[in-house]
Amino acid sequence: MAKTNYQIFNEENAPERTYNDSEYKEATQRVGGVMPGMALSRMHNKMYYQWSAMCKAIANLIVSHGHDCMDNDVEGITRYLEEAITSAATGGINAHRTAAELDHPDGSVTTPKLRDAAVTGVKIADGVIDKKHLAADVKTLISDAGIAILGRNRSYQVGDIAYHKALPSWARLECVKAGTTGATLPNLSDARENDHITDGTVEWGVGKTATLEQLTKSLTGKADCSLGNILESAKTVINDAVIVRSLLAENGYIVFANGLIIQWGCVYGEQVTTPNQSILITPLVSISKELFSCGNVNVAGGNTDYNWKNNHAIVSTIYSQGDKKLSVSSTFFGKTYITRWLLIGV
Repeated sequence: MAKTNYQIFNEENAPERTYNDSEYKEATQRVGGVMPGMALSRMHNKMYYQWSAMCKAIANLIVSHGHDCMDNDVEGITRYLEEAITSAATGGINAHRTAAELDHPDGSVTTPKLRDAAVTGVKIADGVIDKKHLAADVKTLISDAGIAILGRNRSYQVGDIAYHKALPSWARLECVKAGTTGATLPNLSDARENDHITDGTVEWGVGKTATLEQLTKSLTGKADCSLGNILESAKTVINDAVIVRSLLAENGYIVFANGLIIQWGCVYGEQVTTPNQSILITPLVSISKELFSCGNVNVAGGNTDYNWKNNHAIVSTIYSQGDKKLSVSSTFFGKTYITRWLLIGV
């Protein structure tokens, strides 16, 4: 067993023979050093007591680490003291590094002290990150993801769909009774098709998620979910939205692949001599059926802003299926305002 021969001088530390702390603090010879003459025994007893107590504490530290601390081995004391300090520091670092809770006892590990990427997924315990810990942009990203994850204490309406990882992989929930979900998640792992599950004041019906075959049938109208049918249907959807030809001008048009035709134009009022006269306009693209037509006049400073407005102007448009012409009349014909018309057909 390790040992030491260091002892505390004036171990009894009796008040009648030893300065107290206040006396020692104010002692002239402590402040200015020993003066010639008789030594003050009570002051020296205090001084030697403090020095020897510190030496004894260091000796005890060395002994506690398994080494002798003897006053005739200064080199050994130096070596063993360094080893004891290093060992204590290493032990503390290892204890902190492997601790179940990554913090100091005083809770001084704060966010600014954490190095970027220092906290990895394997170091984060399950369930410790709550919604309140997420940044606003992360919450928005999750919300915009379009996945209806079943939530707690959330209101649902009849027809709402929800999913949850606790459900079987084939299942989804459909709200059949509106209400608010409870604070605790109900048992979902044993859910079967057509089951009804009570969740707070909400009642859910358990259904199957759509299969590829069902999605394909919905898209193509065919039960065959082959890649060819999917691509053919996708091509049809895309082609319907393709512009076949167009003229983007003051009098112009857009012709879509599915047959829809949008046309527009303008009539300058000063070119029409009679205010209530109707004029016939031959559309740039002939249509066989009118779907919609209208006209308008901007009387607030002309049409320089190209906005459609209606300030007491009366404009009528009639499309004739027979001669394929659009009849336009305006109470502002004969004036400087522009009458604009719009025709949609197939």
